[in-house]
Amino acid sequence: MKSFLKISIFLFQSVQVFAQNNSTTLMPNVQLREVIKQNKIADPEVITDKKLQADEGSLTRYSLKFGLSYAGPGLGDLSNKNQPNPDGVTSANETKISGSIGGRYRINGTSTVSVGTGISAIHPMHGWERTDVNNPYISYDRSSRWNDLQMRNIFSASAITNPEYRKIGEIASASYEINSVYNLGLSRFAAGLDSKFEYFFYERNYQKSDRLAAQNYISFYPNMKYQISDKLNLNTSLAVLFYNPRKLDNRYALWNRTLTQRIGLGYSYKRDVYLSPFVTIYPQNLKPKNTTFNLAATFSVL
Repeated sequence: MKSFLKISIFLFQSVQVFAQNNSTTLMPNVQLREVIKQNKIADPEVITDKKLQADEGSLTRYSLKFGLSYAGPGLGDLSNKNQPNPDGVTSANETKISGSIGGRYRINGTSTVSVGTGISAIHPMHGWERTDVNNPYISYDRSSRWNDLQMRNIFSASAITNPEYRKIGEIASASYEINSVYNLGLSRFAAGLDSKFEYFFYERNYQKSDRLAAQNYISFYPNMKYQISDKLNLNTSLAVLFYNPRKLDNRYALWNRTLTQRIGLGYSYKRDVYLSPFVTIYPQNLKPKNTTFNLAATFSVL
């Protein structure tokens, strides 16, 4: 808990210092808010879903985007250092507090280019064993809309620096992701489908010690949400994942991962800030040790 508080205080102080430093005059008679106003792009109102808006980031020409998340242990075994991994696949499944920071350039009202990196505090409730700087990336995303169907398309490439993946020879990845939401008429319900294809690059051939290292992943996340108020929603989603193990000669063979489900809340503090506490379960194996509490937040500065 002390480690979690340290990170929370650090982030709060950093944002506070940033705000204080940037409240000063940047040039004679020109305040920061005037500079921001001049560089703000008109909202094309293509995306109205609160989560997708936060994922889009600020409407200013230049901005910083942050992410913060907590991945906890199974509720039936709170002393465990790791999250459940029933499939035994190679993954970074440590309990951790993760953050990300990226710089964004908004090309227009619907397209942006981003560069950034992540950082993770590993096993924060067990002495904060190490801090990882994770996978610097570059990405391009574009928003679009067709009637009540809202979509974001994201192309990205990352350099792999996470120790769990580096030891199996992984050096880079490339991915395409699409996030979509469809409003169900005049009701407060909306249905969505997120999907992602990710391909991994390695610096060496497969070894038995790599176990179930993947050559690629294909994932689908069908979801449903109910808008309790303008800012608060109740949501649930399923994670349907398939992967091609490197140990197979057939590059088209796909194995499925164990189905997982999220149940949580989403709160939009404002357009650029979205908070989401949720519980993750394995519907086919409902046990306290496989049930975890998680928290995710997305926000932009400028």
